[in-house]
Amino acid sequence: MSILSIVLIYSTTFNAQNLEGGAGTFKKQILFFIVGFFIYFLLSTFDLSWLQNTRILFIIYLITILFLVYVKFFTGEIASTNRWITILGFSIQPAEYAKITLTIVTAVIFSHHEEHYEKLVNWKEKKRRKSKYWQKKLAKVSNFLDKYLHNFYRYIFSFLVVLPIMVLVFIQPALGNSFLILLLWLSIVFASSNSQLKIINFIVPIILIPLEQWGIINANFLGENSILFMTIIFMFTGILALKSKLKWYLIIFAVVFSLAIKPFTIQLWESNVLKVYQKERIETFFEDPEKDPLDAGFQVRQSKIAIGAGQFFGRGYLQGTQSTLKVLPFAHTDFIFASLAEQFGMVGSLLLILIYLVLLVRIEQTAGKSKDEFAFLLATGVCIMLLLNIFINIGMNMGKLPVTGVPLPLVSYGGSSVIVNLTGLGLIQAARRRITIKDVSESFIPRSNPWT
Repeated sequence: MSILSIVLIYSTTFNAQNLEGGAGTFKKQILFFIVGFFIYFLLSTFDLSWLQNTRILFIIYLITILFLVYVKFFTGEIASTNRWITILGFSIQPAEYAKITLTIVTAVIFSHHEEHYEKLVNWKEKKRRKSKYWQKKLAKVSNFLDKYLHNFYRYIFSFLVVLPIMVLVFIQPALGNSFLILLLWLSIVFASSNSQLKIINFIVPIILIPLEQWGIINANFLGENSILFMTIIFMFTGILALKSKLKWYLIIFAVVFSLAIKPFTIQLWESNVLKVYQKERIETFFEDPEKDPLDAGFQVRQSKIAIGAGQFFGRGYLQGTQSTLKVLPFAHTDFIFASLAEQFGMVGSLLLILIYLVLLVRIEQTAGKSKDEFAFLLATGVCIMLLLNIFINIGMNMGKLPVTGVPLPLVSYGGSSVIVNLTGLGLIQAARRRITIKDVSESFIPRSNPWT
Protein backbone atom coordinates (compact mmCIF):
# COMPACT_ATOMS: atom_id res chain seq x y z
CA MET A 1 0.00 0.00 0.00
CA SER A 2 2.91 2.36 0.65
CA ILE A 3 4.11 1.85 -2.94
CA LEU A 4 0.58 2.37 -4.26
CA SER A 5 0.28 5.56 -2.20
CA ILE A 6 3.50 7.01 -3.65
CA VAL A 7 2.49 6.00 -7.19
CA LEU A 8 -0.95 7.63 -6.88
CA ILE A 9 0.33 10.79 -5.22
CA TYR A 10 2.88 11.24 -8.01
CA SER A 11 0.19 10.77 -10.67
CA THR A 12 -2.06 13.42 -9.12
CA THR A 13 0.63 16.01 -8.28
CA PHE A 14 3.42 15.68 -10.89
CA ASN A 15 2.19 18.78 -12.75
CA ALA A 16 1.22 20.79 -9.64
CA GLN A 17 2.37 24.41 -9.65
CA ASN A 18 1.74 25.33 -5.99
CA LEU A 19 1.36 23.84 -2.52
CA GLU A 20 -2.43 23.85 -2.72
CA GLY A 21 -2.24 21.69 -5.84
CA GLY A 22 0.11 19.24 -4.13
CA ALA A 23 3.55 20.41 -5.25
CA GLY A 24 6.26 18.65 -3.23
CA THR A 25 3.92 16.13 -1.63
CA PHE A 26 5.48 13.18 -3.49
CA LYS A 27 8.88 13.55 -1.79
CA LYS A 28 7.28 14.34 1.58
CA GLN A 29 5.17 11.18 1.45
CA ILE A 30 8.30 9.07 0.92
CA LEU A 31 9.84 10.72 4.00
CA PHE A 32 6.65 10.09 6.01
CA PHE A 33 6.79 6.39 5.15
CA ILE A 34 10.46 6.18 6.15
CA VAL A 35 9.66 7.72 9.56
CA GLY A 36 6.51 5.62 9.88
CA PHE A 37 8.26 2.32 9.16
CA PHE A 38 11.04 3.23 11.60
CA ILE A 39 8.39 3.71 14.32
CA TYR A 40 6.66 0.50 13.21
CA PHE A 41 9.80 -1.66 13.55
CA LEU A 42 10.76 0.06 16.80
CA LEU A 43 7.36 -0.54 18.44
CA SER A 44 7.19 -4.13 17.18
CA THR A 45 10.15 -4.99 19.45
CA PHE A 46 8.58 -3.42 22.57
CA ASP A 47 6.75 -5.16 25.38
CA LEU A 48 3.15 -3.93 25.42
CA SER A 49 3.09 -3.87 29.22
CA TRP A 50 4.90 -0.51 29.24
CA LEU A 51 1.79 1.08 27.73
CA GLN A 52 -0.23 -0.08 30.73
CA ASN A 53 1.90 2.00 33.08
CA THR A 54 -0.40 4.70 34.51
CA ARG A 55 2.25 7.44 34.44
CA ILE A 56 3.24 6.79 30.83
CA LEU A 57 -0.42 6.62 29.84
CA PHE A 58 -1.18 9.92 31.57
CA ILE A 59 1.76 11.62 29.83
CA ILE A 60 0.57 10.38 26.40
CA TYR A 61 -2.98 11.55 27.13
CA LEU A 62 -1.84 14.94 28.46
CA ILE A 63 0.41 15.59 25.44
CA THR A 64 -2.52 14.79 23.11
CA ILE A 65 -4.82 17.20 24.97
CA LEU A 66 -2.18 19.96 24.97
CA PHE A 67 -1.63 19.58 21.22
CA LEU A 68 -5.39 19.74 20.58
CA VAL A 69 -5.71 22.87 22.74
CA TYR A 70 -2.71 24.49 21.05
CA VAL A 71 -3.89 23.77 17.50
CA LYS A 72 -7.30 25.30 18.21
CA PHE A 73 -6.37 28.44 20.13
CA PHE A 74 -2.78 29.26 19.18
CA THR A 75 -2.47 28.54 15.44
CA GLY A 76 -3.70 30.34 12.34
CA GLU A 77 -6.61 29.11 10.28
CA ILE A 78 -6.06 26.98 7.17
CA ALA A 79 -9.17 26.59 4.99
CA SER A 80 -11.31 28.11 7.81
CA THR A 81 -10.19 25.44 10.31
CA ASN A 82 -7.55 25.01 13.03
CA ARG A 83 -6.37 21.45 12.40
CA TRP A 84 -2.65 21.66 11.68
CA ILE A 85 0.52 22.65 13.49
CA THR A 86 3.37 23.58 11.14
CA ILE A 87 6.87 22.57 12.28
CA LEU A 88 9.88 22.99 9.95
CA GLY A 89 7.63 23.03 6.90
CA PHE A 90 5.72 19.90 7.91
CA SER A 91 2.09 19.94 9.06
CA ILE A 92 1.03 17.86 12.06
CA GLN A 93 -2.66 17.03 12.57
CA PRO A 94 -3.23 16.29 16.29
CA ALA A 95 -6.71 14.84 15.62
CA GLU A 96 -5.08 11.85 13.89
CA TYR A 97 -2.81 11.16 16.87
CA ALA A 98 -5.84 11.48 19.15
CA LYS A 99 -7.30 8.33 17.55
CA ILE A 100 -4.42 6.08 18.58
CA THR A 101 -4.26 7.73 22.02
CA LEU A 102 -7.97 7.06 22.52
CA THR A 103 -7.53 3.43 21.45
CA ILE A 104 -4.68 2.82 23.91
CA VAL A 105 -6.31 4.65 26.84
CA THR A 106 -9.71 2.97 26.42
CA ALA A 107 -8.09 -0.47 26.12
CA VAL A 108 -6.14 0.12 29.34
CA ILE A 109 -9.22 1.37 31.22
CA PHE A 110 -11.34 -1.66 30.38
CA SER A 111 -8.56 -4.20 30.93
CA HIS A 112 -7.23 -2.72 34.19
CA HIS A 113 -10.63 -2.14 35.73
CA GLU A 114 -11.48 -5.81 35.34
CA GLU A 115 -8.37 -6.77 37.28
CA HIS A 116 -9.07 -4.20 40.02
CA TYR A 117 -12.66 -5.41 40.29
CA GLU A 118 -11.58 -9.04 40.73
CA LYS A 119 -9.14 -8.00 43.47
CA LEU A 120 -11.90 -6.02 45.20
CA VAL A 121 -14.30 -8.99 45.06
CA ASN A 122 -11.66 -11.39 46.43
CA TRP A 123 -10.81 -9.00 49.26
CA LYS A 124 -14.47 -8.57 50.21
CA GLU A 125 -15.06 -12.32 50.02
CA LYS A 126 -12.29 -12.93 52.54
CA LYS A 127 -13.79 -10.35 54.89
CA ARG A 128 -17.27 -11.82 54.47
CA ARG A 129 -16.16 -15.26 55.61
CA LYS A 130 -14.89 -13.81 58.88
CA SER A 131 -17.98 -11.64 59.45
CA LYS A 132 -21.12 -12.14 61.50
CA TYR A 133 -24.51 -13.10 60.05
CA TRP A 134 -25.84 -9.55 59.47
CA GLN A 135 -22.48 -8.43 58.11
CA LYS A 136 -22.60 -11.31 55.61
CA LYS A 137 -26.02 -10.11 54.40
CA LEU A 138 -24.70 -6.57 53.96
CA ALA A 139 -21.69 -7.96 52.12
CA LYS A 140 -23.96 -9.73 49.62
CA VAL A 141 -25.80 -6.45 48.95
CA SER A 142 -22.47 -4.66 48.64
CA ASN A 143 -21.17 -7.22 46.13
CA PHE A 144 -24.36 -6.88 44.08
CA LEU A 145 -23.99 -3.09 43.97
CA ASP A 146 -20.28 -3.36 43.22
CA LYS A 147 -21.00 -5.48 40.16
CA TYR A 148 -23.34 -2.93 38.56
CA LEU A 149 -21.63 0.20 39.85
CA HIS A 150 -18.30 -1.15 38.61
CA ASN A 151 -19.62 -1.51 35.06
CA PHE A 152 -21.33 1.87 35.27
CA TYR A 153 -18.19 3.49 36.68
CA ARG A 154 -15.84 2.28 33.98
CA TYR A 155 -18.24 3.33 31.19
CA ILE A 156 -18.60 6.79 32.71
CA PHE A 157 -14.89 7.11 33.44
CA SER A 158 -13.87 6.10 29.91
CA PHE A 159 -16.45 8.51 28.45
CA LEU A 160 -15.11 11.37 30.59
CA VAL A 161 -11.64 10.55 29.29
CA VAL A 162 -12.71 10.60 25.63
CA LEU A 163 -15.03 13.63 25.95
CA PRO A 164 -12.29 16.34 26.02
CA ILE A 165 -10.64 14.78 22.95
CA MET A 166 -13.93 14.60 21.06
CA VAL A 167 -14.93 18.19 21.95
CA LEU A 168 -11.52 19.66 21.07
CA VAL A 169 -11.56 17.89 17.69
CA PHE A 170 -15.17 18.98 17.04
CA ILE A 171 -14.47 22.70 17.64
CA GLN A 172 -11.48 22.79 15.22
CA PRO A 173 -13.94 22.19 13.43
CA ALA A 174 -13.52 18.56 12.30
CA LEU A 175 -16.97 16.98 12.37
CA GLY A 176 -15.91 13.81 10.54
CA ASN A 177 -12.99 13.04 12.85
CA SER A 178 -14.98 13.83 16.01
CA PHE A 179 -17.75 11.48 14.87
CA LEU A 180 -15.14 8.84 14.02
CA ILE A 181 -13.59 9.18 17.50
CA LEU A 182 -17.02 8.66 19.09
CA LEU A 183 -17.64 5.56 16.95
CA LEU A 184 -14.18 4.24 17.80
CA TRP A 185 -14.83 4.59 21.54
CA LEU A 186 -18.27 2.96 21.26
CA SER A 187 -16.79 0.07 19.28
CA ILE A 188 -14.09 -0.64 21.88
CA VAL A 189 -16.70 -0.42 24.66
CA PHE A 190 -18.86 -2.89 22.74
CA ALA A 191 -15.91 -5.26 22.21
CA SER A 192 -15.12 -5.21 25.95
CA SER A 193 -18.69 -6.00 27.00
CA ASN A 194 -19.94 -9.43 28.00
CA SER A 195 -23.52 -8.41 27.11
CA GLN A 196 -23.13 -7.42 23.47
CA LEU A 197 -26.61 -8.60 22.47
CA LYS A 198 -28.13 -6.42 25.18
CA ILE A 199 -26.18 -3.40 23.91
CA ILE A 200 -27.41 -4.02 20.35
CA ASN A 201 -30.98 -4.32 21.61
CA PHE A 202 -30.67 -1.04 23.52
CA ILE A 203 -29.09 0.89 20.64
CA VAL A 204 -31.34 -0.31 17.77
CA PRO A 205 -34.43 1.79 18.65
CA ILE A 206 -32.26 4.79 19.59
CA ILE A 207 -30.79 4.78 16.06
CA LEU A 208 -33.65 3.62 13.83
CA ILE A 209 -36.55 5.62 15.28
CA PRO A 210 -34.83 9.05 15.01
CA LEU A 211 -33.68 8.20 11.46
CA GLU A 212 -37.28 7.58 10.48
CA GLN A 213 -38.54 10.63 12.38
CA TRP A 214 -36.00 12.92 10.71
CA GLY A 215 -36.96 11.56 7.29
CA ILE A 216 -33.53 10.06 6.65
CA ILE A 217 -35.27 6.70 6.25
CA ASN A 218 -38.26 7.23 3.99
CA ALA A 219 -40.68 4.60 5.25
CA ASN A 220 -43.88 6.02 3.74
CA PHE A 221 -43.99 3.19 1.20
CA LEU A 222 -44.53 0.80 4.13
CA GLY A 223 -47.79 2.36 5.21
CA GLU A 224 -49.56 5.53 6.25
CA ASN A 225 -47.63 7.46 8.94
CA SER A 226 -44.97 4.75 8.85
CA ILE A 227 -46.98 2.60 11.29
CA LEU A 228 -45.69 -0.61 9.75
CA PHE A 229 -42.09 0.58 9.96
CA MET A 230 -42.46 1.41 13.66
CA THR A 231 -44.17 -1.95 14.26
CA ILE A 232 -41.23 -3.76 12.65
CA ILE A 233 -38.82 -1.89 14.94
CA PHE A 234 -40.82 -2.81 18.05
CA MET A 235 -41.10 -6.45 16.97
CA PHE A 236 -37.38 -6.62 16.26
CA THR A 237 -36.43 -5.07 19.61
CA GLY A 238 -38.96 -7.31 21.36
CA ILE A 239 -37.40 -10.47 19.90
CA LEU A 240 -33.93 -9.21 20.85
CA ALA A 241 -35.18 -8.42 24.36
CA LEU A 242 -36.41 -11.98 24.84
CA LYS A 243 -33.19 -13.39 23.41
CA SER A 244 -30.85 -11.20 25.47
CA LYS A 245 -33.05 -11.10 28.60
CA LEU A 246 -32.82 -7.32 28.64
CA LYS A 247 -35.09 -5.56 31.12
CA TRP A 248 -38.22 -4.18 29.48
CA TYR A 249 -37.91 -0.80 31.20
CA LEU A 250 -34.62 -0.27 29.33
CA ILE A 251 -36.40 -0.87 26.00
CA ILE A 252 -39.11 1.63 26.97
CA PHE A 253 -36.44 4.14 27.98
CA ALA A 254 -34.63 3.69 24.64
CA VAL A 255 -37.84 4.25 22.64
CA VAL A 256 -38.93 7.30 24.68
CA PHE A 257 -35.43 8.76 24.50
CA SER A 258 -35.24 8.31 20.72
CA LEU A 259 -38.62 10.04 20.25
CA ALA A 260 -37.75 12.86 22.65
CA ILE A 261 -34.44 13.90 21.07
CA LYS A 262 -36.01 15.09 17.79
CA PRO A 263 -36.85 18.66 18.99
CA PHE A 264 -33.41 19.01 20.57
CA THR A 265 -31.64 17.94 17.37
CA ILE A 266 -33.73 20.41 15.34
CA GLN A 267 -32.75 23.20 17.71
CA LEU A 268 -29.12 22.10 17.53
CA TRP A 269 -29.25 22.09 13.72
CA GLU A 270 -30.67 25.62 13.61
CA SER A 271 -28.04 26.92 16.03
CA ASN A 272 -24.49 27.95 15.12
CA VAL A 273 -22.83 24.82 16.53
CA LEU A 274 -22.19 23.47 13.02
CA LYS A 275 -20.42 25.62 10.43
CA VAL A 276 -22.30 26.66 7.29
CA TYR A 277 -20.17 24.47 5.02
CA GLN A 278 -20.75 21.46 7.30
CA LYS A 279 -24.52 21.92 7.07
CA GLU A 280 -24.27 22.33 3.29
CA ARG A 281 -22.33 19.07 2.95
CA ILE A 282 -24.87 17.14 5.03
CA GLU A 283 -27.87 18.72 3.27
CA THR A 284 -26.32 18.09 -0.15
CA PHE A 285 -25.69 14.45 0.75
CA PHE A 286 -29.27 13.78 1.89
CA GLU A 287 -30.94 15.80 -0.86
CA ASP A 288 -28.87 15.11 -4.01
CA PRO A 289 -25.36 16.29 -4.99
CA GLU A 290 -26.60 16.74 -8.58
CA LYS A 291 -28.94 19.56 -7.48
CA ASP A 292 -25.92 21.78 -6.80
CA PRO A 293 -23.18 20.39 -9.08
CA LEU A 294 -21.11 23.59 -9.19
CA ASP A 295 -21.00 24.36 -5.47
CA ALA A 296 -21.70 22.04 -2.51
CA GLY A 297 -22.02 18.94 -4.69
CA PHE A 298 -19.03 19.65 -6.94
CA GLN A 299 -16.52 17.39 -5.17
CA VAL A 300 -18.83 14.39 -4.99
CA ARG A 301 -19.93 14.82 -8.60
CA GLN A 302 -16.35 14.94 -9.91
CA SER A 303 -15.41 11.95 -7.73
CA LYS A 304 -18.27 9.86 -9.15
CA ILE A 305 -17.32 10.91 -12.69
CA ALA A 306 -13.72 9.80 -12.06
CA ILE A 307 -14.82 6.42 -10.66
CA GLY A 308 -17.22 5.85 -13.55
CA ALA A 309 -14.64 6.89 -16.14
CA GLY A 310 -12.26 4.17 -14.97
CA GLN A 311 -14.74 1.44 -15.91
CA PHE A 312 -13.26 -2.08 -15.58
CA PHE A 313 -9.50 -1.74 -16.24
CA GLY A 314 -9.08 2.04 -15.92
CA ARG A 315 -7.75 4.68 -18.27
CA GLY A 316 -4.15 3.86 -17.47
CA TYR A 317 -1.46 5.34 -15.27
CA LEU A 318 -1.16 9.14 -15.70
CA GLN A 319 -4.01 9.01 -18.23
CA GLY A 320 -6.79 10.23 -15.95
CA THR A 321 -8.55 13.49 -16.79
CA GLN A 322 -10.31 14.20 -13.49
CA SER A 323 -7.34 13.37 -11.25
CA THR A 324 -4.32 14.51 -13.29
CA LEU A 325 -5.85 17.66 -14.82
CA LYS A 326 -6.94 19.04 -11.40
CA VAL A 327 -10.67 18.76 -12.13
CA LEU A 328 -11.12 16.54 -9.06
CA PRO A 329 -10.32 18.54 -5.87
CA PHE A 330 -8.00 16.98 -3.28
CA ALA A 331 -7.20 14.09 -5.63
CA HIS A 332 -4.09 13.18 -3.59
CA THR A 333 -5.77 13.33 -0.16
CA ASP A 334 -9.51 12.92 0.48
CA PHE A 335 -10.39 11.70 -3.03
CA ILE A 336 -7.41 9.48 -3.76
CA PHE A 337 -9.68 6.43 -4.07
CA ALA A 338 -11.44 8.12 -7.00
CA SER A 339 -8.00 8.77 -8.54
CA LEU A 340 -7.17 5.09 -8.18
CA ALA A 341 -10.49 4.02 -9.73
CA GLU A 342 -10.04 6.35 -12.71
CA GLN A 343 -6.53 5.14 -13.53
CA PHE A 344 -6.80 1.44 -12.61
CA GLY A 345 -10.54 0.84 -12.84
CA MET A 346 -12.69 -1.56 -10.87
CA VAL A 347 -9.89 -4.16 -10.92
CA GLY A 348 -7.49 -1.82 -9.10
CA SER A 349 -10.18 -0.69 -6.66
CA LEU A 350 -11.18 -4.25 -5.75
CA LEU A 351 -7.52 -5.24 -5.38
CA LEU A 352 -6.98 -2.43 -2.85
CA ILE A 353 -10.12 -3.43 -0.94
CA LEU A 354 -8.90 -7.05 -0.92
CA ILE A 355 -5.54 -5.95 0.54
CA TYR A 356 -7.39 -4.01 3.24
CA LEU A 357 -9.55 -7.05 3.95
CA VAL A 358 -6.52 -9.32 4.38
CA LEU A 359 -4.89 -6.76 6.70
CA LEU A 360 -8.02 -6.41 8.86
CA VAL A 361 -8.49 -10.19 9.07
CA ARG A 362 -4.87 -10.62 10.18
CA ILE A 363 -5.33 -7.99 12.89
CA GLU A 364 -8.51 -9.67 14.13
CA GLN A 365 -6.68 -13.01 14.20
CA THR A 366 -4.10 -11.38 16.45
CA ALA A 367 -6.90 -10.07 18.68
CA GLY A 368 -8.49 -13.52 18.84
CA LYS A 369 -5.23 -15.22 19.82
CA SER A 370 -4.35 -12.62 22.47
CA LYS A 371 -4.38 -14.11 25.95
CA ASP A 372 -4.81 -10.87 27.90
CA GLU A 373 -7.62 -8.34 27.75
CA PHE A 374 -5.40 -5.33 26.98
CA ALA A 375 -3.82 -6.85 23.85
CA PHE A 376 -7.25 -8.01 22.66
CA LEU A 377 -8.85 -4.57 23.07
CA LEU A 378 -5.83 -2.78 21.59
CA ALA A 379 -5.82 -4.98 18.48
CA THR A 380 -9.59 -4.64 18.16
CA GLY A 381 -9.34 -0.86 18.51
CA VAL A 382 -6.66 -0.54 15.82
CA CYS A 383 -8.71 -2.78 13.52
CA ILE A 384 -11.83 -0.65 14.06
CA MET A 385 -9.84 2.57 13.58
CA LEU A 386 -8.60 1.37 10.18
CA LEU A 387 -12.01 -0.04 9.21
CA LEU A 388 -13.86 3.20 10.00
CA ASN A 389 -11.35 5.28 8.03
CA ILE A 390 -11.60 2.92 5.04
CA PHE A 391 -15.39 2.76 5.15
CA ILE A 392 -15.92 6.52 5.54
CA ASN A 393 -13.36 7.54 2.90
CA ILE A 394 -14.53 5.08 0.22
CA GLY A 395 -18.17 5.83 1.04
CA MET A 396 -17.47 9.56 0.67
CA ASN A 397 -15.70 9.03 -2.68
CA MET A 398 -18.68 7.06 -3.99
CA GLY A 399 -21.19 9.67 -2.79
CA LYS A 400 -22.68 7.31 -0.18
CA LEU A 401 -21.51 9.35 2.82
CA PRO A 402 -21.12 13.12 3.45
CA VAL A 403 -17.78 14.71 2.52
CA THR A 404 -15.36 14.76 5.47
CA GLY A 405 -11.62 15.10 5.92
CA VAL A 406 -11.06 11.42 6.75
CA PRO A 407 -8.03 10.02 4.84
CA LEU A 408 -7.70 6.58 3.25
CA PRO A 409 -5.27 4.66 5.53
CA LEU A 410 -1.72 4.25 4.17
CA VAL A 411 -2.78 5.60 0.76
CA SER A 412 -3.87 9.24 1.16
CA TYR A 413 -1.19 11.91 1.45
CA GLY A 414 -0.53 12.99 5.02
CA GLY A 415 2.28 12.48 7.50
CA SER A 416 0.05 12.31 10.57
CA SER A 417 -2.20 9.66 9.03
CA VAL A 418 0.73 7.53 7.82
CA ILE A 419 2.59 7.68 11.14
CA VAL A 420 -0.53 6.97 13.23
CA ASN A 421 -1.54 3.97 11.11
CA LEU A 422 1.97 2.50 11.13
CA THR A 423 2.14 3.13 14.89
CA GLY A 424 -1.05 1.12 15.30
CA LEU A 425 0.31 -1.69 13.11
CA GLY A 426 3.57 -1.65 15.09
CA LEU A 427 1.60 -2.21 18.30
CA ILE A 428 -0.27 -5.06 16.59
CA GLN A 429 3.04 -6.63 15.59
CA ALA A 430 4.23 -6.32 19.20
CA ALA A 431 1.07 -8.12 20.36
CA ARG A 432 1.60 -10.82 17.73
CA ARG A 433 5.24 -11.25 18.78
CA ARG A 434 4.08 -11.56 22.39
CA ILE A 435 1.70 -14.38 21.41
CA THR A 436 4.47 -16.19 19.50
CA ILE A 437 6.90 -15.95 22.44
CA LYS A 438 4.26 -17.32 24.83
CA ASP A 439 3.43 -20.19 22.48
CA VAL A 440 7.11 -21.10 22.12
CA SER A 441 7.76 -20.89 25.87
CA GLU A 442 4.71 -23.05 26.63
CA SER A 443 5.94 -25.68 24.17
CA PHE A 444 9.04 -26.20 26.36
CA ILE A 445 7.06 -26.73 29.57
CA PRO A 446 7.52 -30.39 30.60
CA ARG A 447 4.27 -32.32 30.78
CA SER A 448 3.67 -35.36 32.94
CA ASN A 449 3.13 -38.68 31.20
CA PRO A 450 -0.53 -39.70 31.70
CA TRP A 451 0.42 -43.40 31.41
CA THR A 452 2.85 -43.42 34.33
